[in-house]
Amino acid sequence: MRGFFVFSIFLLVFSASGYADSRECLDRAASYKEAGNYSRAIEVLLSAKTGDERVKKYLARIYFLGGYPRKALRIFSRIRQKDWLDFVYLGLALEDLGKTVPAIKNYSRSLALEKNSIALYRLGKIYYHQGAYAEAKNYFIRLNAYDSSIRVVNYYLGDLFLKEKNYGQAYSYLSKAANFYPRNIPIMKAFEAARSLLGKGFFLKEREEKEARRGGIKLLPYAPGKGIPYVTVGIAAGLDDFVFSSGAATVVLGGKSSFPVAPDKFYLVSLNGSEITIADYKTKKEYARFYGPVEIKPTAYPLYILDLMFGKNNFWQAQADRAYRGGMRVVRDKSGITLINELTVEDYLYGVLPSEINPGSPEEALKAQAVAARTFVFKNSGRHRREGFDFCAEPHCQAYLGFLSENKRASLAVDETRGEVAEYNGAPLEVFYHANCGGCPRSSFFGKQAYPKNKFDSEDNTPVSLSPYEEEEWVRRRFPAFCAGESSGSNFRWQRIYDREDFFLVFGYPLADVKKIKPGAQGECFRYERVDVAVGKEKIALDGGLSIRNYFDKLRSSLFKIEIKYSYGKPAMVIIWGAGFGHGAGLCQDGAVGMAREGFGYKDILEHYYPGTVIKEKY
Repeated sequence: MRGFFVFSIFLLVFSASGYADSRECLDRAASYKEAGNYSRAIEVLLSAKTGDERVKKYLARIYFLGGYPRKALRIFSRIRQKDWLDFVYLGLALEDLGKTVPAIKNYSRSLALEKNSIALYRLGKIYYHQGAYAEAKNYFIRLNAYDSSIRVVNYYLGDLFLKEKNYGQAYSYLSKAANFYPRNIPIMKAFEAARSLLGKGFFLKEREEKEARRGGIKLLPYAPGKGIPYVTVGIAAGLDDFVFSSGAATVVLGGKSSFPVAPDKFYLVSLNGSEITIADYKTKKEYARFYGPVEIKPTAYPLYILDLMFGKNNFWQAQADRAYRGGMRVVRDKSGITLINELTVEDYLYGVLPSEINPGSPEEALKAQAVAARTFVFKNSGRHRREGFDFCAEPHCQAYLGFLSENKRASLAVDETRGEVAEYNGAPLEVFYHANCGGCPRSSFFGKQAYPKNKFDSEDNTPVSLSPYEEEEWVRRRFPAFCAGESSGSNFRWQRIYDREDFFLVFGYPLADVKKIKPGAQGECFRYERVDVAVGKEKIALDGGLSIRNYFDKLRSSLFKIEIKYSYGKPAMVIIWGAGFGHGAGLCQDGAVGMAREGFGYKDILEHYYPGTVIKEKY
């Protein structure tokens, strides 16, 4: 037995140690704490007649959260066996009392035992406010490398580089912060300052260098497979214009009109009233006008398109030049121009796989992902029919970054599973997948019961059952699971922490205005389906995992525990302990990697996450 069994022994060892009331005491205290009733949780823990150190540690944590850091410190000082979590809370309590030197030492001890975002973030903040900018920058850079989903770090890094007069780096970080928080006045002021200090010459030179790089790009030809179905993918919408080139001579068709496209020449396509025009990219000389949709015919070379946005408002947001196999339809609608890529399923998957899973993953994990992605295509064709295409290019469907993202190892996995689809009861499976399940893949999503049961992510398939205290510890800590490997980074367990300054930057209102953050209904695998927030006189009901994640600054998942730390009866800090990345249904990509490293084949991996399925060849 492995996986959750090991964790259960870790949690329940007190039962064999003679502490008869520890479990009940901890569970009752955890329930009160979840409801925000710290005083009642403290009463329960103080009433426990046990020497169990878990009770003492939990009491110390809740004393800190309730605004009694000295009481927390007294308890922690009597605990001999401290782990990384104890050192985190020690650092927080000491910092709360203004004792920054010992706080730094305890955060550092925590990091020596377990990499965690709270210690990295607080060390960055301490040095930032001390004016020790080099040290602050070091910790914020380390944090950004460990967990780039903590978006506010871009502001602090930008501000630090601004203070160092490194305006290029400052602009790079502050432009991200400005995209994430466009209504935040301090962030926008810092962004405008960096841009102004760089001057127009910087951006002119940057553009010239970018254009020179574009002129030197030569895309390799490809041969689309035969006998393979086609799909359509919406790669951009709401455009006023776009720029493209082709590696070979082709033609643009629109109604009864056509225009010949020369190879390796850039063209500007834009809206002009009810017409779509094609012009020279540099001179803007107009070549042709079309009414209605336009089709750029495919060649043996990909189409190259400039400055396409992907992942808007998410921490992976990026704008880049991209290339696409197949042809392109240009459609004018109410929002502007929509670009629709038409290509074969296998060519599409070449651009999906390295966008969805690390192409350096083991071969069997890549093959499992290839089958899952192909199954998604056959199950969900026409998902965006109203917009005029089958799939979008974002994670809502499947991330698809096109030809330039392709990778030999990922493409080989597509080739070696050519045409394979996972079926259940004779039809393509309702396939979901995500980055990391946090140790518990759920069996339903979007109201759909997709798989027979949900279970912990281990070989022994332990049923999901945890008491309130066990659940809280499970969310905080690492334990053996397929998706808990070192390569999972901050996906498996993650943290967020907001002091008063951070909270205002991120949410736009004072932390003191928060009256309540009350978690409500939970779905499978302890994921919240409802959270109630009271801010001033406003009451906000957050329904559904995605709504909850988006409100709390784009959390990695809705599987988390939230703590409000008080000072003199007012909220002073928010701490979030989370698990997993994504919705948690179906294939866990980090889990697939873990299984492959343990010697499981791709069909074993698919059976683990989609039990009862059969692999069939569609072509």
